[in-house]
Amino acid sequence: MATDLIRVLLFSASASSMAMLLALALRTLVRRHFGARIAYALWILVPLSALVFVLPAPVASLSMSVVPATVWAAAMPAAVLPAMNSLDPSLWLAAVWLLGAGMVCLLFVRQQRRFVRGLGQLSAANEEILRAQATIGCPALLGAWRPRVVVPADFEQRYSVAERELILVHERTHRARGDAQINALAAVLRCVFWFNPLIHFVASRFRFDQELACDAVVISRFPEARRSYADAMLKTQLAVLGLPVGCHWQSSHPLKERIAMLKKPLPGRTRAALGAGIAVALTIGGTYAAWAVQPPIPAGASAAAKVAVPAVAETNTSPTEIASFRRYDAPKYPKAAVDAHQSGRLILKVQVDENGDVQFAEVEKADPPEARDAFAETSVAAVMQWKFNPAKKNGKPVSGWIHVPIDFTLNDDEG
Repeated sequence: MATDLIRVLLFSASASSMAMLLALALRTLVRRHFGARIAYALWILVPLSALVFVLPAPVASLSMSVVPATVWAAAMPAAVLPAMNSLDPSLWLAAVWLLGAGMVCLLFVRQQRRFVRGLGQLSAANEEILRAQATIGCPALLGAWRPRVVVPADFEQRYSVAERELILVHERTHRARGDAQINALAAVLRCVFWFNPLIHFVASRFRFDQELACDAVVISRFPEARRSYADAMLKTQLAVLGLPVGCHWQSSHPLKERIAMLKKPLPGRTRAALGAGIAVALTIGGTYAAWAVQPPIPAGASAAAKVAVPAVAETNTSPTEIASFRRYDAPKYPKAAVDAHQSGRLILKVQVDENGDVQFAEVEKADPPEARDAFAETSVAAVMQWKFNPAKKNGKPVSGWIHVPIDFTLNDDEG
């Protein structure tokens, strides 16, 4: 279980990192030629790439079992099986990941509460608007479950009628687009992938693109109000980025660049449609690429192979305690074999010393014979890294030989 978790995390982190690098590389170019809304849409590739592991993997099942070198023995009852992965470092890695994710989550909760406390007492101005006691940190859209627009105490005094209307349209656009919920998802991804510095680096860029996209929607509805819109930005006191779940009207985003965008003409329908098509193509292509490069995963179970253990190891004299697995990682299903829809069974002869380390492994039999060429290298490489609980003779560890059958089988519905 822990091994599966670490494998999924590393794969998802790698896939999402490639998506983030792609979005970072294209966002400015796409914004310039196709508009801010298309540039913002590029970021959808990141969560899709991170979650692509939920799709069925392009491989099938793999199973292994340990049997004695001279006799095919049945597996022992579960009651006498040792704790196979008690020393598995993946357990410690999973614990470290869980601790880090919890700490980042607590940090975001603390930031959210501190931001809300900074607003002072909130009173209902109407059904959709709350009025803060403070004048800093808002206007804003607060919360994710039922996001509410929060305006400062001096909202009417600070802004003109036109400016107030533009600000409210901006926040309502955030709410209609689901940006508060999207920011909550971004916070969750940052908790899950807290160990990846890239995801924290791109968070502010993503939020900036989100604001530019929202600005573009408002300006498309009120093209004559560009000056009033810019004036409203300049009248707002800058707020630090401390609202994980919600949307700022104006924060520490580059104000100069945001106002400069107001001066640029919006793309026409044809160009916007072309940009949308490019964004969709990039999203579909990038998501498919992330799925296609998944490491082979045994179907129906997990990243580790299904293992039947333990069995008797052959020694010079009969052992009094049987050998068993201590730590193992399943061999990878070669991509060439997957593409060729090739299956097979190998029987490896493995020498295990008195410390439980594998000293030698070779393919003794392959069925069909061509399976040796397809699967021998990955199987031997995996087995050489395994750790065993050695057989014992009169309470003392002894070395010996075991046979390890490994089945590589493609599912009918996958192949």
